[in-house]
Amino acid sequence: MHKLQWTPELVRHVLKNPHIIGRMVGKDLLTPLHSQWIREVWGRPSGTHTGVQAHRGAYKTTAITEIGIIWWWLFHPQDRIALVRKTFTAAADSLSVIKQLMEREEIRELFRLVHGTAPEFTEKRADRLTFDFKRSVTKEGSLGAYGINNLPTGLHVDRALCDDIVTDDDRYSKAEREKTIRSTQELLSNIIDRGK
Repeated sequence: MHKLQWTPELVRHVLKNPHIIGRMVGKDLLTPLHSQWIREVWGRPSGTHTGVQAHRGAYKTTAITEIGIIWWWLFHPQDRIALVRKTFTAAADSLSVIKQLMEREEIRELFRLVHGTAPEFTEKRADRLTFDFKRSVTKEGSLGAYGINNLPTGLHVDRALCDDIVTDDDRYSKAEREKTIRSTQELLSNIIDRGK
């Protein structure tokens, strides 16, 4: 296997087509449609919200969560991102995949080309990752994992990505629905910084 020869044109092409980042690390089923999803979710103007619905097995989490977060950091390395799933365990599992992807040489080389240096972890925990490209010192890391009903008081982020926060529990339990609604309202009104 030969080493990829990066050119400025190739870097621009990958940045415009984020699904290619996934294909670089073995996510071979990602397509240009996934790039559209990533750009739609992550490219929204600050202060606006969006959602994506697609069938089970459409690679929403792989594309939007795992690859999308990495792609976003290429443009916004200072941003504090909350990865919110129904449970902390599910969020931590996704965070673990992102950690592994950020350790891959292909991703490190892409960051090196875009930022002049490969990313290094300054904090690597089950619930939080912090990279040296995040220069501001805050209690929040580059990426934190949270369950929708366990968002800590005093948390502040620039972006929040909610992935499968509604489950069958919400479908069958009014109390669970109400809890999810209250937690989502708290996320939107108090956790995401104003204008972010």
